Amino acid sequence: MHILLIFFLTLIISSCISRDKKSFHQFSTLPGMIGCEDGYKKLKITYESEIIIHGSYFKNTPTETQVTNFLNEQTNFLFGTFHDGIPMKSYNFFVSNEKPEFKIHKIYKTQYGSDLTVDKLESPRASDYLNYFYSNKISPKRNDQAFAVNFTTDINVHFCGSIVPTELSLTLPKDPYLAYWSVNPSERRLMKNAHFTNITNPCAHDEFVEIKSPTFLWYSWSPRRKSYDANKKIFDCNQIVQNKVVTSAKITQIPLIQKKMNFYWKNKNKIFLSAIFGRINNSPDGIRKTNEIFQKLVDKKDGGWNLLKTEISGSGDLGLISFVNFFEEIEKKYEVNFKFDQERKIYQAVIEKDKKIIELNLYFGGTDLEWEKDPYYLSNLLYFFEHSDLFFYFGHSGMGQNFDFKRISEGLNIPEHELIKKIRTKKEVFYSFMGCYSTAYIGEEILKARSGLGTNLALSGVRHFVTDFPQLFLENIFSQEENFHYPSYWQNLIFLYLQ
Repeated sequence: MHILLIFFLTLIISSCISRDKKSFHQFSTLPGMIGCEDGYKKLKITYESEIIIHGSYFKNTPTETQVTNFLNEQTNFLFGTFHDGIPMKSYNFFVSNEKPEFKIHKIYKTQYGSDLTVDKLESPRASDYLNYFYSNKISPKRNDQAFAVNFTTDINVHFCGSIVPTELSLTLPKDPYLAYWSVNPSERRLMKNAHFTNITNPCAHDEFVEIKSPTFLWYSWSPRRKSYDANKKIFDCNQIVQNKVVTSAKITQIPLIQKKMNFYWKNKNKIFLSAIFGRINNSPDGIRKTNEIFQKLVDKKDGGWNLLKTEISGSGDLGLISFVNFFEEIEKKYEVNFKFDQERKIYQAVIEKDKKIIELNLYFGGTDLEWEKDPYYLSNLLYFFEHSDLFFYFGHSGMGQNFDFKRISEGLNIPEHELIKKIRTKKEVFYSFMGCYSTAYIGEEILKARSGLGTNLALSGVRHFVTDFPQLFLENIFSQEENFHYPSYWQNLIFLYLQ
């Protein structure tokens, strides 16, 4: 159940609207942001902040190393802040996967400053600090001894907007691991999102009703929210959120070095393309239902798509629906027949056009943090990493854990250097990770592992994936080498180019 709760972080994943073939734009240089008509920019946000740590957690004044996790946890709340829209108004900020830099000015003793009531709630991936309060059944009081850390941080972000602001107001939790309890239990409200309801901290975006776990409040943090609960009673987070720090961030623009986007027909006439579609249904019953439908598709082999259309659309699993839509369109457009590899559980086809060949390999199954239940995901991931010229992923971002080298190596029981060796097999590779906020989680390890090799990287900057990206990419790759045309409805899809 703990793992399942994590999946709700990315439940709200939307399919693209129908394609508008008359409205296409050209995109040939990187880095850049598709859908950003005002121009993509990379920015550095610098601000001074403070965290507070309850004095009973450390016997002595903590070192800079001991407080680093607390600093990182506070910066995580920028996810919710940027999604919130309140301090940015018309601006669009997206968290980068680059690690923030900290300069600690001082660590000193003080009083905690707030009265919190820490009641124990189901909290997957709870920090040691939170578990300390749970196990000892204590709650901070305003006169308790505490340690304060004053610091400055630099964080790189992606930006879309015609005018770059010079300053940005930020509201962040002072004790980030206890941010959920910065709203006292008496102020919790019955909140509703779609058919989900929950009595919870209301100072978060609506999807937090589904996430539930207090350890993931940073993902939906909205400390300035003023709205109505499910009982139509008003609340104002400006009044009920305590133990917070309000700071002003300075913004500077980072120069971009643009390069041409590479396509791969220069020295070859055959390309290996792999696409992984992760299961998106999150409830135990939903997962079972999705697995049963997919097994029917496998058993039927040919002709199963139309017969099971009602079941597929009714499953509510956007991963399965996207997989089937992609499968059908490829079959129809390129007149190919897929074969099912029983050993690897992947669908394979060969597309030929203008004396060019694409070997297509599709996999659907459990990705994200549930891969322990799916014996084929990791082995296929390794296989695709070794052979792919083009690699696509659609599904949960898993906060980057899906593609964490250490987790993959441990899951496959191979040394990490063997994984890196597979990743470095091809001289040039295009990777595309279409999961929620892929920009913040994925890519850094791959780029480092492939240092000195040609690597193009496409990442989603928002809470959805673009379901028809592979189809359009195939059209482009068959038609040209220099420029990439994309439909105007694609919004905030970050392209990063590093080689």
